[in-house]
Amino acid sequence: MNQQLAVISAYIDLVDTFDTNPEAYAAVLHPDVEQTEYPSILNATIQRRNFTEILENIRLAREILADPSSP
Repeated sequence: MNQQLAVISAYIDLVDTFDTNPEAYAAVLHPDVEQTEYPSILNATIQRRNFTEILENIRLAREILADPSSP
């Protein structure tokens, strides 16, 4: 497996397991990464997240999906 594919696979594995370990993400994401989410049914405006906010968003998703009935 080439290096780029290994990085992508590692990132997908982290997100798939809702891992929020900053050190694990530091191995696959640049510290200045910016995630851009375009408008959708969930968010009417463009959302931008930095490294810390990406991890926080994954943590929130993990909690929501662990108990989807919680408000």
